[in-house]
Amino acid sequence: MSLRAEAGITALRQAAEDIGRQLQQKIELAQTLRDDLAYMVDRSGGVADRLEGAIRSHRQTTTPAPAAAEEPVAARPAEPKRREPPRPAPKQAAETAVAGEKPPPTRVSGFPSRAERELRRVLDARR
Repeated sequence: MSLRAEAGITALRQAAEDIGRQLQQKIELAQTLRDDLAYMVDRSGGVADRLEGAIRSHRQTTTPAPAAAEEPVAARPAEPKRREPPRPAPKQAAETAVAGEKPPPTRVSGFPSRAERELRRVLDARR
């Protein structure tokens, strides 16, 4: 009876080691994927800003269509201005960060795009 129990314990120990190795491989793969995703998110902000700038400059340089040009200017509704929430200065952002968290990245040129804000909101919600 004790020989059976010892054999069972040895088999369980071997199975636990095998599962531990498999789990470690999965963890390493997940960390690699997490790093790749973080890199892509960081790069996507710059790409989104460039796209938004290109669209904005294209809208400013294009002329209205002939039908729109005949319409009186006063009859056209004014385009609503986008209101962006104020962003704290980099010094304030570092001071308001919770210990152990990274402070939000400092933006050098303008506000983040809508796509970037939505992506950040989704990512923050998953944490």
